[in-house]
Amino acid sequence: MKQKILIFFTAAVFSLQASVVSFMQIESSADTLGGANRAMLKSSSAAQYNASALPFLESPEVYLFYSRPFAQGYDDNSGVSGMNYFFTSGAFRVRQYNNFGASFIYLNNSDIEGYDEGGAYLGNFSAHEGALTLSYSRPVYKNLTGGIKNTLIFQSIDNYTGVGYQMGLSTSWYVLKNLAFNLNFDNIISTRIRMADAAPGYKEKITAELGISAMPIKFLMLAGSVQYRYQYGFEYNLGTQLMIRDTVFVNFSYDNNVFSKNISLENKGTADGNFSSAYYGFRELSGGLGIKLQLIKFDYNIRFHRELGITHSGGVTLYLKKGLIE
Repeated sequence: MKQKILIFFTAAVFSLQASVVSFMQIESSADTLGGANRAMLKSSSAAQYNASALPFLESPEVYLFYSRPFAQGYDDNSGVSGMNYFFTSGAFRVRQYNNFGASFIYLNNSDIEGYDEGGAYLGNFSAHEGALTLSYSRPVYKNLTGGIKNTLIFQSIDNYTGVGYQMGLSTSWYVLKNLAFNLNFDNIISTRIRMADAAPGYKEKITAELGISAMPIKFLMLAGSVQYRYQYGFEYNLGTQLMIRDTVFVNFSYDNNVFSKNISLENKGTADGNFSSAYYGFRELSGGLGIKLQLIKFDYNIRFHRELGITHSGGVTLYLKKGLIE
């Protein structure tokens, strides 16, 4: 009985991680490019994904975002059809060169299904995850900036809880006014999240991402990034945004991602068992519309991908002050 409980709990942990990690990575990157690209975000959401981009913000701002799948994906075991995702971030500047940012992610699902390696149903469980990130960035040399972020993660599955820590470094370089490069390293330091003494715990792998954004003409932005995740493989993201009089924003994006799905469990009569994960990729298309009115901007995005089905999301950006804070 104890071994069955352990197997179910471990399956629950890794099923949640497969859903949560991929979901957070995809959805919380939603911005003016519709979630395609984390390479060069000119918004406070850079506090979460690219701290070195904070110095390029046009004004201090607060960003609010909500997402929820409204159609089940093809995979009935994905367990994310009832998931709610909240994301908020803020950024400001102090004494001209010091840029600070913060973000908070909260994700919950009260009905996630757990399965063993043979596909047998193990039961349902409720799960919650939160992540608080504090970021700092400043210019290093002319148009070259550096940034650091620190993230505290909290997870809860039924009556089990766990905490973890992650640190990332990034740098951005504006070669020209309309051409920029970004290099981002995540999980340089990452602690293992353990929710029970017998459980193996979970630890994020180090990732490296190279991104580029450009505006070949005044009203069109193109962006893309290539990311390598240790033991996962390569991902790439492409996005484009059409800007009409700095008021209406139309965006399209394409993502090719890889992440772990369910952990295979083999009960060898031991307390911990043997664990192995399966990796696979999926492709995602998204489109969105944004409208900016003076000091407020509204965004709506819709995404189509295999695992999460059809997902829609909305965001609001509040610009606290026109121009830069010097």
